[in-house]
Amino acid sequence: MERSIAKLKAALTAIEKLSLAKLDPQGIAKSLFRSVKRGMKAFARAEHGGEAEKYHEWRKRAKDLRYQLSLLSDLRPDLQQYSKAAKELEQLLGDDHNLAVLLSLLGEAQISGEQLLFVRTTISGRQSALRDRAKKIGEQLYGDKRKTWKHRLAATVIDV
Repeated sequence: MERSIAKLKAALTAIEKLSLAKLDPQGIAKSLFRSVKRGMKAFARAEHGGEAEKYHEWRKRAKDLRYQLSLLSDLRPDLQQYSKAAKELEQLLGDDHNLAVLLSLLGEAQISGEQLLFVRTTISGRQSALRDRAKKIGEQLYGDKRKTWKHRLAATVIDV
């Protein structure tokens, strides 16, 4: 425990010494754009495939983008709306994944046919609503052409 506390204190000291002047704005922009690009691909796969696993992969990419945008949104307020959208998208897709897992578990449960049909229908309806909302947000985040994101990120990512 003492060793862990010492390491945490050392990490805090190192964080306090960080300087924004040493950040590489172009490197940050490239990394963020790479996340957007991966998200665009995952969105397209989920939209066309429809399988739960494709939506789960899309959630992972939305999560990547959300983490990056949330770190930068304090420095770049114009990115806050995208950060909020990515967070909502990640949550919707997380709920969808939880329902997909529940459906999978129901396949193993000892429930009568009529009860199972009702539960499956209810879950599928909720998943459909979640996916519809996620697709709308996906259009906001990933529907723009890649050039739009490049332009959005072309300005210095942060003013130091």
